[in-house]
Amino acid sequence: MLVNDGDEFERVWARLGGRLESGTKILYWGVRRGYSGRAFRVTCVGERSIAITGSGLSVQRTISKEEFQRIYARWRGYCNGSIQRQALRPLSFNTSFTLSIFRWLEDCC
Repeated sequence: MLVNDGDEFERVWARLGGRLESGTKILYWGVRRGYSGRAFRVTCVGERSIAITGSGLSVQRTISKEEFQRIYARWRGYCNGSIQRQALRPLSFNTSFTLSIFRWLEDCC
C-alpha cells in the first residue's frame, strides 16, 4: 500500500520540522517488536534533512527529506503488515531511524 499524496507528506514533513528539536530523544521502534528500549537523538532539523546520533552510531548521520518521503509512501502498509521491513531496506539505509521518527510523531503529536 503506497501513499502517493505528496501534499500529505509535505504536511508530515512540516510537522516534523515544527516539533522535532535538536536533542529530542527518539526510541527505536518497529512494528513487530515495538519499542526496543534503545534510543538516538536528533542533532539538527533542516529544510531538506534531519541529522541524528546515538546508539550504535559512531558519527552523526544525516537523513534526507527524499529518504523520509520514500519510506513514508509505504508507512501505512508497513504499520498494517502489508509491507514487510525487508521491502523498505532497498529504499533507505536509515529505515530504523525514519520508522522510529514517524512513530514518535504519531505518538507525541
